[in-house]
Amino acid sequence: MQSVNIVDNNLKDLKKSKLEMSILFTENGLSYSIYHREENKILSLKSFEFEKNKDYFSQISNIIAKIIDVENPYDLVQFVIAHNEQTIVPDAIFDKDNIKKYWQLNFEIKPDKELLSYYLNRAKSFIIFSLEKNIIELINNYKAKINIIPSSAYFVEFNLKRNKLVKNPELERVYVQVYENYAEIILLQNHSLRLFNTFIYKTQNDLLYHIINLYEQLKISQTNSELVLSGFVETNSLLVLNLKKFVNLVCFESQNNDYKYFYKFQDIAPHYYFYSFNFA
Repeated sequence: MQSVNIVDNNLKDLKKSKLEMSILFTENGLSYSIYHREENKILSLKSFEFEKNKDYFSQISNIIAKIIDVENPYDLVQFVIAHNEQTIVPDAIFDKDNIKKYWQLNFEIKPDKELLSYYLNRAKSFIIFSLEKNIIELINNYKAKINIIPSSAYFVEFNLKRNKLVKNPELERVYVQVYENYAEIILLQNHSLRLFNTFIYKTQNDLLYHIINLYEQLKISQTNSELVLSGFVETNSLLVLNLKKFVNLVCFESQNNDYKYFYKFQDIAPHYYFYSFNFA
């Protein structure tokens, strides 16, 4: 996770009841952003990298205690969970009583975790994900308006929305959102979600293999498709250089024009935290 500390000078003068916070949990760190809905402006972004030799839960608990004032709550706090264990189920067949059965098609049920679901309105599907029970308890101690959502939710919904406006919807578009140890990938064509998947990686060669394998397995055109990257990947990395040899059109997410930004956001690559700003 890239170290970021951007704070609008005017933030301290605003009432928290007028602000929204989005907190992104990853395996190696935590970041949060603050949004002023009246101005439609992202005011801050700050990241914390976890220490490897310290307890994961205690580090999360300590950071949240510092950034959230229980006595002076934000209008809304969104807790966004980035983890490779996510699966999608169409609403036509979804039954909450069968959530464990859906999960076991792809993942193991772990006693320290609780299964959660989140509805994707545009995709007409549910994302099933899991979260440690002690973290859920910690979140629920915050007595204000909260949402717990999977990282893939905004990733899928935003791109389905954007895909409705493209001039050539028949073009296959592959979107890859990269985190520290896993990536989310979707394939869109003709305004529809053809594929959603996640995969773990250890090296950039693993990432390269998974993306190329997807193209080969689904027979995606290398010359007539678009590959869009976001997340924790450098624009000049070997991964990107090799992908450009394989796919004609490889690009990165640019700044999301749905929002205004404090001017210091120009100092960071816009693709890096593109999907962290998920204030619908």
